[in-house]
Amino acid sequence: MENAGIGELSKGIVAWLPLALPLLLLVMFGWVILRSESWHLLRRRTWQLVHGKGGITDPALQSYVEEQTNLTAFRVFVGMPVTTLAEAHTLMAWCRAHDVRLEILRRCGQYFDLETRTIKASPRLLRIKGNVWGICAMVSLVVAAISWQLITLPYAGLTLKESGQHFLASEVEIRTVWPLLNAPTLKAKDCAKEQAAAVQRLGFSASDVALLCEMLPKQEFREFARKALLEQRIGLFVLGAFMLVLMYFETMAALSCRCAERLLKRRLPPWLPGEQMPLDFDAR
Repeated sequence: MENAGIGELSKGIVAWLPLALPLLLLVMFGWVILRSESWHLLRRRTWQLVHGKGGITDPALQSYVEEQTNLTAFRVFVGMPVTTLAEAHTLMAWCRAHDVRLEILRRCGQYFDLETRTIKASPRLLRIKGNVWGICAMVSLVVAAISWQLITLPYAGLTLKESGQHFLASEVEIRTVWPLLNAPTLKAKDCAKEQAAAVQRLGFSASDVALLCEMLPKQEFREFARKALLEQRIGLFVLGAFMLVLMYFETMAALSCRCAERLLKRRLPPWLPGEQMPLDFDAR
């Protein structure tokens, strides 16, 4: 019966599988909208669904739609929030001239200024923020690993209302929270013997041990422990999944700082070859 909670959890996950594809499509559409900062692709797909690939006969309007499609595609694939195709072409020309991959600019994210084509932070700030985000990502990964490891434990964490005593319980036995390994346990057969030994072994009060011995043989307690274990495993699974998602974003933030720091160290000029160097006459 120790793996009953995992079995029920697996059945619950399988029951949600038919909804996985619609949810995945919804997430993909949401990602495209957030990435491109535009509803254009969704509107065009809806138009094509109703009218097919044609339907636009005016050449000027068709050219505008294609231009917006190309602009949105640039935002999605490159990840840079350019406002016009001319700005996109200029950015690509700058990258070719200075041997910079567009992917690097995407990884720099908010630290790369499109207008001035420079990094908007100091190397020290980028290094500090990168280290902080990296540490946060490692902590999130550890928490996720611990959460999913705890799912395999056959015990649910419970508390006695009368005394506030914390303990771990399965359907057939009770054990202390600490130590994690080789902790003393209490089974129904132990209650038939001298309870004073159980009190000394567990470190609980005599009234708590008496109450636990009264609950252990009952079917209601076994069902309650089974339900609590399932709820605990679902909570741990959700926590682990959330921490993994959080770790991903923290890792991306750390990589963004790292890429921006590397690009800043190259001291690339923001202008294109052949352009006039901008002069700051207000500088003192």
